[in-house]
Formats: sequence, C-alpha cells, structure tokens
Amino acid sequence: MVAALWVQWSQYHNGGAENSMHFRPFALVSTSFLDAAKRQFVSLLCPLSVLALFRSAAWRDPALRLAWLTWAAGWVLAMGFVEDGPRLKHMNFFWSIQISTFCVFALSAMAAVRLMADATTRRPAILAMGLLALHAGFGVWMWKWYAFGEHAAR
Repeated sequence: MVAALWVQWSQYHNGGAENSMHFRPFALVSTSFLDAAKRQFVSLLCPLSVLALFRSAAWRDPALRLAWLTWAAGWVLAMGFVEDGPRLKHMNFFWSIQISTFCVFALSAMAAVRLMADATTRRPAILAMGLLALHAGFGVWMWKWYAFGEHAAR
C-alpha cells in the first residue's frame, strides 16, 4: 500500500506531459468507462445478495467488511484520478475497481459457503450460491464470445 501511494505521488508530481496523473473527478465518464462499470455492477449481484440475505452475519465478518471498504476505496481512486494525454482512454485506475470487485466477490462466496453449513441459513445461502453459479456461467460465455467470437484477435 505504501509503495502504491509513493508511485502515485511521484507520478502526480514528476510526470511529464504524456505521463502525468491528475485529480479530475469523473473524467473517466467520457471514455468507455460506463460500459465497463455496468459489467462491474453485474458482478456485484452475488456479494450484494450475501449482504441482503445475511445482514448481521455478513457484517460481523471482518474480512468481508475490509473487502467492501477496499471496493469503495477502489471506486474513489478510479473516479478521482486519471492519467492525462493518450493514456486517458486506457482507464488504468479502473483496475482498482476490478481487483476490489474480485475480492468482494470471492470473500462473499466464501462467506456463503460458511453459512451453508448452518441449517438456519442454508436456504438463503443456496440462493446466493445460485447467483454465484449464474455469474460464473455468464463469465465463461463472455470469455468464449471474446476469445472465439467476432471480437477475437485474428
């Protein structure tokens, strides 16, 4: 974390015209950010279902709380800072959203698996795991479409 902050600070203060980082809230909205953000929110269906179905148990899990805090920090970073010039459309800070969404997704799935062991929470956990399976199936379909469909590099 300290190393990442140091790199960001040095880019902010020492970047050249083509490689500089700036604080410009919502500058990514002008790029293809909205399409990518929609996919990230779809990925949150399973984690949100775990929060909705297991409110108190989910918030008692410190790892899950940390994952959601990391997700919020990733959104703040991606929405607040941009690289100017030709790198603006690369959406490099969007990676913080993707990585933190994966962490929330994985920890929510692990929490749902733990909660399936309890007989009182088994039925809601099965619903959350169904959303996880739906997400995984959709991810395989998207990968196949991008890898072998019309978007495939030929």
